[in-house]
Amino acid sequence: RTTFGEPCFTTLVERVSRILEEATELAQAEGLSQQAALHIVNTVFSRPVGEPVQELGGIGVTLLAYAESAGLSADDAESAELSRVLSLPLDKFRKRHAEKRALGVSVA
Repeated sequence: RTTFGEPCFTTLVERVSRILEEATELAQAEGLSQQAALHIVNTVFSRPVGEPVQELGGIGVTLLAYAESAGLSADDAESAELSRVLSLPLDKFRKRHAEKRALGVSVA
């Protein structure tokens, strides 16, 4: 909350948008095409809505499986990113997130 600012925590849509954004960036970094990503999104949205706690668990398990397959440490990656984020000026993230909200990037 200190780094990103209170507005980033006022709605779950904001947090879920960031999860989707980061997952999409990872998929892009690994070479998944935009077409394949859109197909996955369309497939998911064609199914019944899941339960948040189960889907959160699925994210965690899938993340750990990805890290293992890629030969990476999820713990090390998380620690490095947290250190990077905490070392940056507070206004950097707050400004970027405010811009995203203004563009409607964070809304369903």
